[in-house]
This record gives sequence, structure tokens and C-alpha cells, in this order.
Amino acid sequence: MKPCIGERFFLTYTHHNNTIAVMLELCVRSGATTRMPEFKAFANNLCHHIAGHEPEDIDVLMEQPYALDQDLTVTDYIKQHASLWQERIRIMRFVRWSHEDPQQWSEEEPTPPKGSAVVKRLKVLK
Repeated sequence: MKPCIGERFFLTYTHHNNTIAVMLELCVRSGATTRMPEFKAFANNLCHHIAGHEPEDIDVLMEQPYALDQDLTVTDYIKQHASLWQERIRIMRFVRWSHEDPQQWSEEEPTPPKGSAVVKRLKVLK
């Protein structure tokens, strides 16, 4: 992973039904950008996409059609906002946790994700 030249920004997101959570780390050139409400909404939309589309890693994420505008890829969505704010924006890593039905899990360990992404499945103890 390339180092972040600039400021790191972290955002956490919990899906409306509290069964999926995402933590996203972005790298931006200027910390001032991260204080804008529009930037926080942008990052929240990325988290929402990750929650709903379960990308395996950053490369897969970047090529996916963007959830809120299928005419764009996630790459396009990021570039569009980077251009608007004259900013450099890069996804450094993300973690997606989900609370799924344990009966759907295989007994085998999942294949580790490629790149700087982690997908966690939480087992519910009763």
C-alpha cells in the first residue's frame, strides 16, 4: 500500500438495521476538505456502498458500479468529487463487518481478502 501523503480521515457507518458496519480510511491532501459537511456525506455514501455491495478489496470496489448512480463506477464517483474540491482522494483501506445467519457460513476459514480490505463475519452467541 502506498503511504498517505496528506491527512487521513476515518468514518464509521452502521447500516439502518444494525447488522452491517463499515469503517473507511481515506487519504486527502488537505485536512480542510475533511471538515466540509459535503465531504462527510461523500465518505458516508462510500461506506453505504461498501455495506451494500460487499467488495472483496479496494480494486474490486473501485470498478463496481456506484450504488447511487449506476452510470458511474466508484472510481468515477471519487474522481468527480476530487475534481470538484480540487483535492486528491484515495481509499486507503476499509473493514466491513456483517451479522449474517450462522447457518449460511461454511466451516472453512474464509479466503483472506486481497489488498487493504477486510470482511468480518460476526457469530451471534445466544
